Parts: sequence; C-alpha cells; structure tokens
Amino acid sequence: MLYENIVLPWLTAHGRLYRDDECIHEIALGLIQRLEGMPGLMPLLKFVTETVSRAKPRTVFDLSFPTPIGLAAGLDKEGVGLPFWEAIGFGFAEIGTVTPRPQLGNPRPRLFRLDPEEMLINRMGFNSQGIGKVNENVAPLRSHVRMPIGLSLGKNKETPDDRAHEDYEAVLAEGVAMQPDFAVVNVSSPNTPGLRDLQKRSLIRDLLRHIVERRDSELSASDDLSWLPLLVKVAPDLSIQELDDLLDAGIEVGIDGIVIGNTTTSTAMFSQPVTGVYAETGGKSGGDWLFDRTLTLCMHTRRHAPRLSLIHVGGIDSADKAARALDVADLIEVLTGFVFKGPKLIRQIRRAC
Repeated sequence: MLYENIVLPWLTAHGRLYRDDECIHEIALGLIQRLEGMPGLMPLLKFVTETVSRAKPRTVFDLSFPTPIGLAAGLDKEGVGLPFWEAIGFGFAEIGTVTPRPQLGNPRPRLFRLDPEEMLINRMGFNSQGIGKVNENVAPLRSHVRMPIGLSLGKNKETPDDRAHEDYEAVLAEGVAMQPDFAVVNVSSPNTPGLRDLQKRSLIRDLLRHIVERRDSELSASDDLSWLPLLVKVAPDLSIQELDDLLDAGIEVGIDGIVIGNTTTSTAMFSQPVTGVYAETGGKSGGDWLFDRTLTLCMHTRRHAPRLSLIHVGGIDSADKAARALDVADLIEVLTGFVFKGPKLIRQIRRAC
C-alpha cells in the first residue's frame, strides 16, 4: 500500500515533470542508496521482511538461494542496490547487463511506462559504466550481502559479431573480482544492433565455447572462486527450432543453465492499438502474453535439456504466476511486475512459493 499509494505516485510525478520515464528509475536508485547509508536500517528492514514472509530456500547449481525469487538484470545495472534488494526479500539479484567499456547506450528518451497495461518498453542499448566501475560499486557492498549475486555479461555496441566473445570474456575476467555466484551471457537484448544474431546456430556454439574456456581459465587462476556457473539468456521470440539449436550448442560446450527470456519485439502482447507510446521501438516487458510465451519455452527446455538449470523471467506479476513458473523452472526473476507493484509483490510470492 505504501509503495503503490505514495512512493510510486511520487516517483511518477517526478518522472513526468522531467518528461522522461527513465528519471523515475534514477530517482528510485538514488533513494535506495540513501536508505542503504542509514545505520541499522537494512538489518531492520530484513528482519521485518523475514518476519512477515518466511522464505522457502532452494539449492540450484550447488548454490543455496534463500528464496527462489530474484531481481532480473536491467534494473540495477551498476550494482548499487544489493543490500536493499536482499532486505526487501529477494533471494538473489542479477547485476547488469555490464559491458567491458563504458557506453552511453541509445539516446533518451528510451524507457516508456505503459501504466494501464503495467508494461514497459525500453531501448536502453546496454548503457553501462563498464565493468571496472561496477566492480568499484560492488566492492564495499559485497561483504554485507549473503544472497547469491549474478553478473550479466554484455558486449559494447561497436564490437563486431566475430569479436563479440572478446567483450564477454573481458567482463567475465574482470568481474571475477566481485566474486559473483553465477554469470549470464546476454545475447538476447533487442536494443543492441546485431546482438540477437549471436543466438543463431552458426555463431552461438563458438561464442559460448570461448566464454566457457575463459571461465575455466579464470577459475584455475583465482583464489576466491572455486566454481562459477555459466548461463545464457535467450529471447522469447526464438522459434522452437532456434531454441533447440541453442540448447544443443550450449550443452555441447558445457554451459550450466539457461535464462528464459528477455523483452520481446512482438506487439501481440498489447490489448491497445499500436499507436502513440505503444508504437515506440524497443523491447516490451510485462503482461500475460509474455508470461505465457516464456513459460511455454521453459516447459520445452525442461523436456529437451533436463540437465540444464533453468531461470524463468517474463511477465511474473503475481504469486499465482510465480508458482506456475516455479513448477517448471528452478528460479524466477522479476522486474516489470516489481516496478509497478513494489515490495508487496515479493512478499506475496515468498508466502506462496
């Protein structure tokens, strides 16, 4: 009630003042950082959260997750809110997507709220401070966070496809310093030109082989990490055949899991006419259509590649949807549903799942 009736309207009003919905995101992250700096507040918030909504832990790729609900990549790109995410009930958080070198991303405005539908359109374009700065952000927070942390790996816009593996390897190699618990190869954002081409059978095997080999090399040289599960994040717009090709390539080179999915380029999810803000280009997230599509792909993946660990993300905005997803997947991630419903959604899912 506090979030939906006071916090969200206040953030929205400020975003509308600046005529840029991305301002809402920036103001929220700034507020979270101030809250994290208040002595004793995060432990108190965590105590209250655990008192009103007991967690049900899960073990996935030999990691203990205090609850299977995670924060999807894209909300905390720079890793500044980790203690807060844990305190309000998340069981893990995925940082990023992070690129090796800083880049601005696409021109603003590039984030659009569809309030009646509780959906988002974004064309951020991997805006990132770069892995060096993200390491600096995470370093003072890491010892205060017990939940697993994932690192979403990306590539810079100007890097050609035939050298994409170099960027993913660079983020992975430098990201080892933050001691992530797992890493996710993001080849599925629709907002970086050519990125989704990397999902094709002709490219994905070699790309993942390079990254797996670099992961193994970094682990052998690290005193801090003994294992780092490697997952690949795919688009919900893949056909079943394209998904099978990617799964087979991933299994062949030795990945540990898959994240399904990302934003969609389809407008089939809209009940509104595709005009005005609904016609903005970019990835679309939230809603029943995306949930059903990603759940279908998860069910197929479970049958086709049962040994792979599976994370479902897409359209989860209720405890019922979370429970349905967790019947298939090992873990779930939320973003758009959390943007519109806030911490209440996490408490509801914790109670039900």
